[in-house]
Amino acid sequence: MDEKPEDDARSGNTELSTNILRSTTPGFREILPHILALSNSIFSAIPRDPGAHDEQTHQSHHGSLNEWLRRLSLPGAFIVYLTQCEPSSVSVYPPNPYPPKSEEIVAFVFVHPRTHDDVPLSSRETISGHVWIAGVRPDLRRLGCLERIMQRVEAEVREAALASDSDRRETPVTICTVPSRFPAMWTWLLARNWNVEREMKGKIMLSKHLRL
Repeated sequence: MDEKPEDDARSGNTELSTNILRSTTPGFREILPHILALSNSIFSAIPRDPGAHDEQTHQSHHGSLNEWLRRLSLPGAFIVYLTQCEPSSVSVYPPNPYPPKSEEIVAFVFVHPRTHDDVPLSSRETISGHVWIAGVRPDLRRLGCLERIMQRVEAEVREAALASDSDRRETPVTICTVPSRFPAMWTWLLARNWNVEREMKGKIMLSKHLRL
């Protein structure tokens, strides 16, 4: 990761910086546990659905550092995350590597490639950039954090697709969610042109095809 944040913006009195983490980012092993800590704190506050399948709970692989490390090591995997800075120090950048405190990280989206060999997407695509898990700190919701991160995610997925195959006209991104547990996320996705693909063990997979 570069020493300087990739961009900065204000949400009220809060300075937010957009960052990307890959397995090739210097110091990524020091940064990743802080993002995982935020994820666990967010999802531990969400009541578990008593009838949910194990994959729908955060007490499984979603909360495992080893699993996060494994997925981040996949070719093309990355995490876009936002950090909160004091307004007076926004022009002062920490040295590289940057191990932010867990409370400084306010939002993230974890993306990695996913294959759909058994059941292709409605577009007949068999590979997508998949949003595995995402979260925003509760006190900063409704301030556009997720919108901002997803714009960067889409830009990264487009760039990777263009680099790998110049003849393609679009590339898919997928996500799975449980509407009964995450109704706000469900509504957010449908309002932004995500289309339902299929139901998967109680979860709903949606896709969005990005023009290249």
